[in-house]
Amino acid sequence: AAASDGLVWGMLVRYTTGVEVTAVQFGRNAVGSREKCRAYDQRISESFVQLQFQDCALEAGIYYYAMVYVSGAGGFLDGSLGPPVEIYVPATSNSFSYGPRLYATATENDVQIIFSAVQRFGKLWIVVVKANSKMTAGPVKLEALRNVTALGGEECRRAGVKIGIETQVVRLRNCKLEQGGVYLAAVYVEDTNGNGD
Repeated sequence: AAASDGLVWGMLVRYTTGVEVTAVQFGRNAVGSREKCRAYDQRISESFVQLQFQDCALEAGIYYYAMVYVSGAGGFLDGSLGPPVEIYVPATSNSFSYGPRLYATATENDVQIIFSAVQRFGKLWIVVVKANSKMTAGPVKLEALRNVTALGGEECRRAGVKIGIETQVVRLRNCKLEQGGVYLAAVYVEDTNGNGD
């Protein structure tokens, strides 16, 4: 806000069409909780203002827009409606920009996997199992820790290893694979929050 004393209104919307000053002031077509996901008549006295929205019930994989209006201390229609600020809620906390593949021909004791993740700060889990195993994200994390159906020893799995966006080549050793056998390297990545998403 440019003035030293004034008011701010803010809300999140799914679409920006038809959003005008009065819509922001009254929260028309806003998403989320009226109490926590909007700002009404909040006093501001600094040039930098931070609004925090909670309980907005945003859906993953959808674009939303923050709309903010500031005015003078009287709260009249003499202020400025800022441009929409795009907010995207990703469907998953991390994914692959380059999907996991064999980096080299696997041997009985050596498996090399190459991949790249999307998030700059993430974690990785890998296990090697027989091809008829049914693996999902939860079991990959558990198997990397417990080693019930995962093959090989500690060197043939990874559990919660920090990764970034760089291309990763992970070498798994002492996997004790049988020659001619069919196997699956189950690779799971997520962000560093540990929410299993």
